[in-house]
Amino acid sequence: MMFRNRQSKLIFSLILIGVIAVAIYYNEASYRKVHNLVELEELKAGSTYYKKYNENGEVVEINIDASEHATRILANDVNYVVDNNELFEILSKYKGKKSKIKYSPYSGDDVVVKILLQTNHGFRQIMLGNFNIWYEPGDKRAYEIINGEELLNDILMLANDK
Repeated sequence: MMFRNRQSKLIFSLILIGVIAVAIYYNEASYRKVHNLVELEELKAGSTYYKKYNENGEVVEINIDASEHATRILANDVNYVVDNNELFEILSKYKGKKSKIKYSPYSGDDVVVKILLQTNHGFRQIMLGNFNIWYEPGDKRAYEIINGEELLNDILMLANDK
């Protein structure tokens, strides 16, 4: 009788270890999976921002009508309005992986470029600078952009062309 009890405990323990091992494997695999930074068919053209002025009368936010096929990006604390086709073409070349690092809170000095895109599923925030990530508000995990320094350079070149 005691042998059956030990045998049952051993089998239960082995099954439990197996389940834990599978869970760990799938969790780690989710961090190795590569994701596209954007899916072009999921992006919605145009972002809506309202024109807002600071105390010096300078525009700090810009209203963009969706019909303009443009997106506002913030680069080095300056607002730029860029063509969606050019921006989306650049972004479509990049990929990322789920990050284990929490980036929030962060210093404003850490971010050189901020882009907020509207997708079919909500919004996607892209932040480039001392770290290069994207996240979707409400998602607790950020995604590290592979070759994020190159993306930062591409976006700064796009902004400086405007």
